[in-house]
Amino acid sequence: MRMKKTIVLLLSILAVACEMEFDIKDTDGRDRLMITCVPYVNNDIINIRVSGVKSINSQIKSSGALSNLNVSLLIDGVEQILSQEQSDASGYSFYAESKLKAGQHLRVEAEADGYVSTYAETIVPDSAQDLEVTFNKKEDQNTRIGVTYSDDPGSEDYYGI
Repeated sequence: MRMKKTIVLLLSILAVACEMEFDIKDTDGRDRLMITCVPYVNNDIINIRVSGVKSINSQIKSSGALSNLNVSLLIDGVEQILSQEQSDASGYSFYAESKLKAGQHLRVEAEADGYVSTYAETIVPDSAQDLEVTFNKKEDQNTRIGVTYSDDPGSEDYYGI
């Protein structure tokens, strides 16, 4: 009986000891721009999406439109011509007509009134070699998608699916 009480006491202490508190007021309260761009090798169009992200501590309650939004795209340091494709409540879409090659340096910069200026950059990776996609429909009506490709394990590149 004494052993049972000891175990219950230890479990109670562990449950309390695992508690963690944090204060979300530690954020700086500055609103940010979010850039989404997924470069593809040998594609003729580069798509860019820019949207405003409000801080949890923001004094402004609604996001509204981004005023004086300025977006630029540089490929190997050379600025490209961007066309605005569409805008909606969630952000703005742009595109550039340019065929990317593996190894090129891509940088997107964005700034707007009331937001912290930001940029995103990457080196364009090679396309995946020997890509194979399989679809297996299961009895429960779910479909499992399998993707297999070959890659040099010594390279430091990443693929998005």
